Amino acid sequence: MKVSWNWLCELLDIPGGISPQAVADRLSVSGVAVDAIHPIGKNLSGAIVAEVRGKRPHPKADKLTLVDVFDGKEVTQVVCGAPNVPNPGEPGQSPRVVWARPGATLPSGMTLSVREVRGIPSPGMLCAEDELGLSEDHGGILILQPSDGIPIGADFAQAAGIPDWVFELDITPNRPDLLGHIGVAREIAALFRQEGVRLKQRSIDLDDLRGNQPQSESAHVVVEDPEGCPRYFAHRISGVHVGPSPLFYRLRLQRLGVRALSNVVDATNLALLQFGHPLHAFDLGKLAGQKIVVRRAQSGEKLKTLDGQERELLASDLLIADAEQGVAVAGVMGGQTSEVSATTTEVLLECAYFSPASIRRTARRLKLHTEASHRFERGTDPNALAEVADACAELIIKLSGGHLAAPPTDVYRHQIPTQQLTLRPERTA
Repeated sequence: MKVSWNWLCELLDIPGGISPQAVADRLSVSGVAVDAIHPIGKNLSGAIVAEVRGKRPHPKADKLTLVDVFDGKEVTQVVCGAPNVPNPGEPGQSPRVVWARPGATLPSGMTLSVREVRGIPSPGMLCAEDELGLSEDHGGILILQPSDGIPIGADFAQAAGIPDWVFELDITPNRPDLLGHIGVAREIAALFRQEGVRLKQRSIDLDDLRGNQPQSESAHVVVEDPEGCPRYFAHRISGVHVGPSPLFYRLRLQRLGVRALSNVVDATNLALLQFGHPLHAFDLGKLAGQKIVVRRAQSGEKLKTLDGQERELLASDLLIADAEQGVAVAGVMGGQTSEVSATTTEVLLECAYFSPASIRRTARRLKLHTEASHRFERGTDPNALAEVADACAELIIKLSGGHLAAPPTDVYRHQIPTQQLTLRPERTA
C-alpha cells in the first residue's frame, strides 16, 4: 500500500525534527514493513504556473515551438520541443503550463538559465511530469486549466502539494486497519507518543453541507440479505457538476497509484485511501425507481461491470440492484448502467459493510481483485460508516458543488458491538 507523508502530516500534529525516514524506521521495527520510500518532486524550486498567450513555429526547426507565456506581470517567449503545446484562448481562460524560469532548480539537480535553441534565446523551459519529479511520463508538457484553481504566477510545487514522500507498506492480512491513511496515522501517533505526536481531531457539520436548499426524501434502500450486508449507509447529494478534479487531488491520487477519473469518483477514491473503507457513487437518475435493493443474485443473472466485462453471477453472490436489475457486484465493482458521468446531477453515495467471507468468495470466483474487495475481504469497521460517508460527501460537495439533499439512510438491523480491549499498562514492557 502506498502512503503519502504529506497526507499523514495533515492528519497528525508532528513536532519538527521527525523525518519520514525516522517514521519508516520505527514502523518497520513495530512490525509494519516499509519496503521503500520514494521522494516526489524533491528539490523542485522556482517553477511557476504561467498562462499560454500565443504560439508559433520556430523559424529554423519544424519540431520546435515558440510559446508566449504570461507570469502575471509580463509575457515571455520560451522555446519548447513538446508536441502538445496548447492553443491559447481568452486571457484568464487559456491553458496553463509549468514554467521553470532562469534560476529554477529541477529534482534532477539541473538549474535553469537562458540558453539559445537554434539561434533563439529560451529563458528556462516548459516542463513535463518527469522533469518535475511527478512521474516518468515524458510524452509532453504538463498542461493545467483555469479550473484547477491555481493562480497565474503561483509557485507550482506549493500548489501541487510537493515535495512529498511516498511510503510503500507491506500490510499483513491481520492489520486491515492500516489500509487507510488514518489507520497509519493512528499507528504513528502511538509509536511517537512520547515525542508529542498526536492525531488531529475534526468534525463535519452536516448543516453546512445541506446549505439552504429544500430537503427531499432520503434514499430508498431495502436490504434483503442482512447477513451479507449487516449495514448500509447512504447519502443523497444533489446539484453536482461532474468534471475533472483540481490538480492537487489528481496528483495526490496519481502518486498513490490511482487514476483520476472525475471529481465525484475521485472523492470516493480519496475517502477510501484516507479511511481504508470503500465507497461507491451511483448516478441516482439512472437507478430504476431511485431505489437500492441489496440481495443475492439469481443464478445466471448477468451484469456488465465498470471494466466493460459481462459477469455471470451465482445465487451465492451479493448484488446491489435497483428496482429492475443489478447495478453493482457488492463490495467488488460497480456496474456500467449506473456509473457517474458528465451528465450526472444527483448522486447516491453508498458506504456499506459487507460480510468478508461473501466478498472474498465472489471476488475469487470472478477473478476480480479490486481495491474495494481487498479491504472488504479483510474486514472494515461497521461502526465507522457515518464518519466515512460524511467525509466523502463533504469532499464531493467541495469538488463538484451540490448539497446534501436529504437526511442519510442507515439500515442497520442488528448492531455489531465495538470490541473493547482492557490493557494494564503496568504489565507492559
